[in-house]
Amino acid sequence: MCEPGEVRAKRLRFRRQFPKVWSAGLLPRRPNFNKARARSEKSPGDFAPARRAPHLWKLPQRATAHTEKAMPQVLLSRRALFSLGRRLFHPDWNDERNRAAFGRDFGSHGANYSIELSFCGPIAPEDGMIVNIADLKPLISDLIKPLDGAFLPESLEHFAQNRPTAENLALYLWQGFPQQVAGATLARLELEEARRTRVEKTTAHMTVSRSYEFAAAHRLALPDLDDAGNLDRFGICSNRAGHGHNFTLSVGIEGEPDGQTGFIISPALLDRIVDEEIFPRFDHKHLNVDCPEFSDIVPTSENLALVIFGILDERLAREGYTLARVGLQETTKNGFEVLR
Repeated sequence: MCEPGEVRAKRLRFRRQFPKVWSAGLLPRRPNFNKARARSEKSPGDFAPARRAPHLWKLPQRATAHTEKAMPQVLLSRRALFSLGRRLFHPDWNDERNRAAFGRDFGSHGANYSIELSFCGPIAPEDGMIVNIADLKPLISDLIKPLDGAFLPESLEHFAQNRPTAENLALYLWQGFPQQVAGATLARLELEEARRTRVEKTTAHMTVSRSYEFAAAHRLALPDLDDAGNLDRFGICSNRAGHGHNFTLSVGIEGEPDGQTGFIISPALLDRIVDEEIFPRFDHKHLNVDCPEFSDIVPTSENLALVIFGILDERLAREGYTLARVGLQETTKNGFEVLR
């Protein structure tokens, strides 16, 4: 059994052995001698090492730099699905002009949509939630009910003057949902249209993204390393013959929907820009051999994404658009993103 003098000696030895722990305030609690005397001689006592009795340690009472930091932001997301039919046209334009502006979407067609709403706010100490999902379900259901199974623009008067593009659908949903729900704030809305088109809306911006696919081969290797050195650095990606991927490219344009067409950028125009700038350079090419962009840099997917961003940024700026992001999915496991 430890007497008070022995305890003080142990604490002094602990202070000399573990000065950082001592200075952080993680001190062993003083033993309760009344309880200690009631224990058997074989009892290890109150003063036990932290690894054996973690309950004997207490956090420092004074505030630390960590506790003074702002709490990290937590988002809650909820997704819903719906489908609708539509036809994109401007009532004041003739068929030829409508076809030029909307392409095949000038005709009647349909699409499946997914909507994801994200909320931020403090976590309530009573129930541990930002907002109760049970409260969100009926609000989201009421939000998408006018759209699900509808045919636009005929089914909703709102779209008589607003073309039912993905951008205008996202705006309609954003404006129709409460910005505050039980203390939680609507932070982001994402609308996916038939997998290739995605719209993100926040209070600060709106971005529309379209996806493309191309195939390319590359070899990851440094010229000043031998095969063994490159294998050690890049693994099997340093195979002398190279290897390849079906890359999924996502191109995001930031802006506001045009009042006449409802597009941030015409899908046909963005498709044409990608067809002209990206596919001839990289599709079915060996990046190390066929692409001068990689004569001085390793053709990693990081570098490929950055090169693509530079090419598209220059072209889109000439066309009067703002490139917000480029995403490049190399495999189901590996993805890369360049943000403005």
